[in-house]
Amino acid sequence: MKKQLLFSLIAVAMLIFTGCAHVHPITACLSTNETPSGFWFGTWNGMTMAFSLIGNLFSDNITIYDINNNGIWYNTGFVGGLSIITTVIKMIVNILKAINN
Repeated sequence: MKKQLLFSLIAVAMLIFTGCAHVHPITACLSTNETPSGFWFGTWNGMTMAFSLIGNLFSDNITIYDINNNGIWYNTGFVGGLSIITTVIKMIVNILKAINN
Protein backbone atom coordinates (compact mmCIF):
# COMPACT_ATOMS: atom_id res chain seq x y z
CA MET A 1 0.00 0.00 0.00
CA LYS A 2 2.82 2.41 0.88
CA LYS A 3 4.61 1.66 -2.40
CA GLN A 4 1.47 2.41 -4.40
CA LEU A 5 0.95 5.69 -2.56
CA LEU A 6 4.57 6.70 -3.07
CA PHE A 7 4.40 5.80 -6.77
CA SER A 8 1.18 7.80 -7.16
CA LEU A 9 2.68 10.85 -5.44
CA ILE A 10 5.78 10.70 -7.64
CA ALA A 11 3.66 10.37 -10.79
CA VAL A 12 1.50 13.35 -9.83
CA ALA A 13 4.58 15.43 -8.98
CA MET A 14 6.16 14.57 -12.34
CA LEU A 15 3.01 15.63 -14.18
CA ILE A 16 2.85 18.91 -12.27
CA PHE A 17 6.52 19.76 -12.85
CA THR A 18 6.49 18.84 -16.54
CA GLY A 19 3.42 21.01 -16.98
CA CYS A 20 5.52 23.99 -15.85
CA ALA A 21 8.21 23.41 -18.47
CA HIS A 22 8.85 26.31 -20.84
CA VAL A 23 8.98 25.51 -24.54
CA HIS A 24 11.26 27.40 -26.93
CA PRO A 25 10.65 27.40 -30.68
CA ILE A 26 13.04 24.86 -32.17
CA THR A 27 14.17 27.23 -34.92
CA ALA A 28 15.64 29.53 -32.25
CA CYS A 29 17.85 26.68 -31.01
CA LEU A 30 19.16 25.47 -34.35
CA SER A 31 22.34 26.78 -35.88
CA THR A 32 22.58 26.65 -39.66
CA ASN A 33 26.40 26.50 -39.50
CA GLU A 34 26.59 23.28 -37.49
CA THR A 35 26.13 19.72 -38.68
CA PRO A 36 23.28 18.03 -36.77
CA SER A 37 24.42 15.58 -34.11
CA GLY A 38 24.11 11.93 -35.09
CA PHE A 39 24.14 8.47 -33.56
CA TRP A 40 27.58 8.56 -31.90
CA PHE A 41 27.10 11.99 -30.36
CA GLY A 42 23.71 10.81 -29.09
CA THR A 43 25.42 7.77 -27.56
CA TRP A 44 27.95 10.01 -25.82
CA ASN A 45 25.22 12.35 -24.56
CA GLY A 46 23.28 9.36 -23.20
CA MET A 47 26.34 8.03 -21.39
CA THR A 48 27.16 11.42 -19.84
CA MET A 49 23.57 12.40 -19.04
CA ALA A 50 23.97 12.17 -15.24
CA PHE A 51 27.02 14.43 -15.29
CA SER A 52 25.25 16.85 -17.63
CA LEU A 53 22.27 16.99 -15.29
CA ILE A 54 24.50 17.90 -12.34
CA GLY A 55 26.36 20.47 -14.43
CA ASN A 56 23.07 21.94 -15.63
CA LEU A 57 22.12 22.70 -12.03
CA PHE A 58 25.06 25.11 -11.82
CA SER A 59 25.34 26.44 -15.39
CA ASP A 60 22.86 27.34 -18.11
CA ASN A 61 25.50 26.52 -20.76
CA ILE A 62 25.34 22.76 -20.10
CA THR A 63 22.46 20.80 -21.58
CA ILE A 64 21.43 17.17 -21.39
CA TYR A 65 19.99 16.76 -24.88
CA ASP A 66 21.26 18.29 -28.13
CA ILE A 67 18.41 20.08 -29.91
CA ASN A 68 20.34 20.23 -33.20
CA ASN A 69 20.20 16.50 -34.01
CA ASN A 70 19.33 14.35 -36.98
CA GLY A 71 16.27 12.72 -35.41
CA ILE A 72 15.81 8.99 -34.90
CA TRP A 73 19.52 8.12 -35.10
CA TYR A 74 20.46 10.63 -32.41
CA ASN A 75 17.57 9.47 -30.22
CA THR A 76 18.55 5.82 -30.70
CA GLY A 77 22.14 6.61 -29.74
CA PHE A 78 20.98 8.59 -26.70
CA VAL A 79 18.84 5.74 -25.37
CA GLY A 80 21.60 3.24 -26.21
CA GLY A 81 24.21 5.28 -24.35
CA LEU A 82 21.93 5.60 -21.36
CA SER A 83 21.36 1.83 -21.43
CA ILE A 84 25.09 1.14 -21.67
CA ILE A 85 26.00 3.29 -18.67
CA THR A 86 23.08 1.93 -16.63
CA THR A 87 24.15 -1.66 -17.37
CA VAL A 88 27.78 -0.93 -16.49
CA ILE A 89 26.80 0.67 -13.18
CA LYS A 90 24.52 -2.28 -12.38
CA MET A 91 27.34 -4.74 -13.14
CA ILE A 92 29.76 -2.83 -10.90
CA VAL A 93 27.23 -2.82 -8.05
CA ASN A 94 26.66 -6.57 -8.44
CA ILE A 95 30.42 -7.24 -8.43
CA LEU A 96 30.87 -5.14 -5.28
CA LYS A 97 28.00 -6.97 -3.60
CA ALA A 98 29.57 -10.33 -4.50
CA ILE A 99 32.94 -9.25 -3.13
CA ASN A 100 31.41 -8.09 0.17
CA ASN A 101 29.48 -11.35 0.67
